[in-house]
Amino acid sequence: MTPSDLLDELETLSDAGRLHRMIAIGRAAATDDMAAQVLKDLSARGFYERRLALMACWGSRDAGTALAVLGGASRTLRGMAIALIPVLCSDAQVVHALESLTGKARRALLGRLVRCGRRGPIDTLLGRLADDGSSQFAPLLAYGSTAVVQRLLDRLPEDLGLIDWKRVARRHPEIAAQALTARAQAAVEPDIRLRILVNGTFGIIAVRRPDTAVELTREIVRTTSISHLDLTELVARRPNAVASLVLDSEDRPAVLFQSRADRLDIDNLLRLAVDRSEMLGSLARWLRRVSPELRPALYRAAGAGWRSPEGVLDAAVVALLPSDLRTAEARRNLTLPALAAQPSMRLPYAALLPWEDAWAALESSIHSPDAEIRAIAIDAQIRAARFDPNHLGDALGLVRSRSNEQDPVRCAMLSALASLPPGRWQKAHLGDIGECLRDALSAADLSASTAVQAEELVIGLIPFHPEWAAPWFARLVQEQGQMCAFRLDTRLSDRDVRNVGPALLGVFAAWESRERDDALIQAAYKLGLRVRALPGLLDLLERVLSRAISRSVAPKALSLLQQHGRGRLESLIPSLVAEDPSWVTLPPVQRYLHRWRQELLTPLLGKQTHRGRFSTAMTPLLIPMDDGFERWTQCQ
Repeated sequence: MTPSDLLDELETLSDAGRLHRMIAIGRAAATDDMAAQVLKDLSARGFYERRLALMACWGSRDAGTALAVLGGASRTLRGMAIALIPVLCSDAQVVHALESLTGKARRALLGRLVRCGRRGPIDTLLGRLADDGSSQFAPLLAYGSTAVVQRLLDRLPEDLGLIDWKRVARRHPEIAAQALTARAQAAVEPDIRLRILVNGTFGIIAVRRPDTAVELTREIVRTTSISHLDLTELVARRPNAVASLVLDSEDRPAVLFQSRADRLDIDNLLRLAVDRSEMLGSLARWLRRVSPELRPALYRAAGAGWRSPEGVLDAAVVALLPSDLRTAEARRNLTLPALAAQPSMRLPYAALLPWEDAWAALESSIHSPDAEIRAIAIDAQIRAARFDPNHLGDALGLVRSRSNEQDPVRCAMLSALASLPPGRWQKAHLGDIGECLRDALSAADLSASTAVQAEELVIGLIPFHPEWAAPWFARLVQEQGQMCAFRLDTRLSDRDVRNVGPALLGVFAAWESRERDDALIQAAYKLGLRVRALPGLLDLLERVLSRAISRSVAPKALSLLQQHGRGRLESLIPSLVAEDPSWVTLPPVQRYLHRWRQELLTPLLGKQTHRGRFSTAMTPLLIPMDDGFERWTQCQ
């Protein structure tokens, strides 16, 4: 085998195939003089051949070839050598390589060595740099072992920059925190430079060593206002410690405890609710996270401050209170003079009362001639069943009794049903729910908004009653001609999708047969990650590709297949390109061939025309590529 024969053979392989072939040749070179000579010849040639020789090093374990390219001009070859050196070279060779490299290349090799657990050569280099007083010592110290960094830390210059401190914090957060804490303890007046260093590294230290970060905070707030510190990451991990520091300070830092309210001690939570309510953020959001057992104490301590100047307390907050407080607060708001002339704001409070009390408050509005008021009142009456599940049947009866309502009222009724906890619906309720859906679908004035609410109601029931929900979901999708709900992968599990899959696939197959490709693709996007649970949908997308002529449909279908059925593209794209070269005019095909099947690009390169379904062959095309040309052969 000569180098020319080998290069001819490699022209027919992808870049991954060339790698496997060169590794095999590298292994053979240990006992085969001809293979060794071929690799030696390749090492003395141009970029393409030297890259092949470096690939062979994974098989030959030849450190010399990797070291030889470090001083070359090619960053690509240097990057390949840097990946090889930690695996192939001795400690002495690694130290020599580190000394010969500078800048980003040296840091790249240091990072590789750390990931491979080879700290010995790094420690040797750091010792030499420290003894020589080199300016390179400080930027590289972070890569050393813990013992060496601890021993040499006092040799760092006082004016060490923030970037270098961040490197130390990422790799040795405990050491960085201890050093900064010592500086904070020694400080007797505000130190702007220390504050900059702490804020720059605090997020890193708080994530890796939150308890150490708390100690650092306690020390630095002696001389620095807590308002000047970025405590975001520490709040997420040690909210009680930060709350105590904030409450003990006269400053009011821009700290938000909303997402960690459930982890706060009752004393800190009460003090924040009374004295620093702005630090808890949205009242309804943080109160929802708090244990129901703690809400009465919070309400009694700070509830008066939660009300508006007119005495109104947001209904979303009232709904989170225990039953007795919720009922009393709802009745108080219903009688407020400020809401008397605003039924859209007053009536929703009736939803927080027991069912009979809600009916007494809403009956006149439910029979109002004003459709808008009726919609609000009926919505509130249905939502009252959330707090009294025994009246779920009554809620359904109310909806069925008003089957001839106007569409806006029907939309409000279905929205209210969809808002109730789906796990509370029993098999006995399913028949009435089905009748409500039939009434909605048979209405002449059915709007898209009402159809969406019907779909939301059914989707909520899929995990609990899949046998009933599957045909209804498919029917709603079929009736609307599209799937309306978004991000179903966050609401349904793979099991749920498999349960409704057979019914849905029947609708999807009908769309595909009628060439409703856009609706099919949009449904796949809305299913998100759950597409993988429906391999039949991926089959339909392949069929869409087989006859696609639109430059908008084909790339979307390819993108979905690449995301959810990557293995399918290994055979699909080569066959598509072989049948019709104009597929290469589509960016997803270009990217796939460029990244994975470079050998198929050869007949398509150059400024040439491609006649087919996506090109008229009237305009020559030069395939647009930006990078990754190291994966191409010299011929290409």
